[in-house]
Amino acid sequence: MQEIEKKFKELFVNQIVKDIKFYHVNDNYMAIDPDHKWVIEGGVEFVFENYSISLAWNNDMQLYDIIQGEIVELTGELDIYEMDFSDHPNVLKIPGKKIEDIKFSWTWYQQMDEEMELVEEKTYIPQEIRIQFEGDLLLQVATIVFQSRDTQIQKPIYDSQSMILITINQPVEIIEAEV
Repeated sequence: MQEIEKKFKELFVNQIVKDIKFYHVNDNYMAIDPDHKWVIEGGVEFVFENYSISLAWNNDMQLYDIIQGEIVELTGELDIYEMDFSDHPNVLKIPGKKIEDIKFSWTWYQQMDEEMELVEEKTYIPQEIRIQFEGDLLLQVATIVFQSRDTQIQKPIYDSQSMILITINQPVEIIEAEV
């Protein structure tokens, strides 16, 4: 895990985000707070000068994953739509901003071989990313499952097979799933 975290830290920190794109599988998404919190099902693509990083639904593995590359490399044939966030002022603040720091929360999974036996190697995937931009802008991207009451998130739990929570400057505390 330390190697993958180091790799992605180096790809994010001190870089200027050229663009950020949000993707969803449906026309509508859940706006918990239209200016600060959304729940989507698809992914997020960070576009830098010479590369992209995507946290999105991995259609082959049936969970959210992260790669250095464009979102279509994860989603494959899945029909996803780029969301129009042009009327969200906090999202519009991100392009052109330099990333000062990033924190990850990780989980892992194991694949199965042809005999349906677990392979020894663990594959690590982020369940949460918190990106601190210059100018006190904090972006939280987390894979969660939750209960909803009156359009409020209640009892959010990390879940790499459910939805993506996006927050700007209003992070949500998320708990680990009980085993």
